[in-house]
Amino acid sequence: MYVNYQELISQSVEELRQLEQKQKEVVLLKRLQVLRLLKSGQAKNMEEAATLVGISAVQARRLWREYKRFGLDIALICLKPGKNSRLKLTSAALHIEARVTSGYFRSLKQVQEFLLKKYQVGYTQAGVWHLLKTLNLELMPKKARRGYKAKGKQLK
Repeated sequence: MYVNYQELISQSVEELRQLEQKQKEVVLLKRLQVLRLLKSGQAKNMEEAATLVGISAVQARRLWREYKRFGLDIALICLKPGKNSRLKLTSAALHIEARVTSGYFRSLKQVQEFLLKKYQVGYTQAGVWHLLKTLNLELMPKKARRGYKAKGKQLK
């Protein structure tokens, strides 16, 4: 089946080339290259464009299906699988700080599990300790760690 990509791709070749030059992600760059090759007529079909760019024909067909349905915006979104390795220190830091200062967390393990469940960020316990140190937070006051007696009872 013949598809006239030059008519169906709404962006100009020059516009796609400018977007390519601004792109830092290799995946997104290849998507833009496929669209540019099809728009300029350098590639006659999706398989040829995929071969020229170095992606599979299946990926190119998926790109075309998404482009037809959602436009160029969807082609410029990079969805990387896996979990984030670091927490973005924004409202998440305030959330952690509020819970630590209220005594919600009693161990590094609890903070680690919270970060994984709430923010999908995987830290080791040492990483959690460094994060808390960066935020100037302590799980327990120093006096409590040394066996401080409060009202005649030993804290654990």
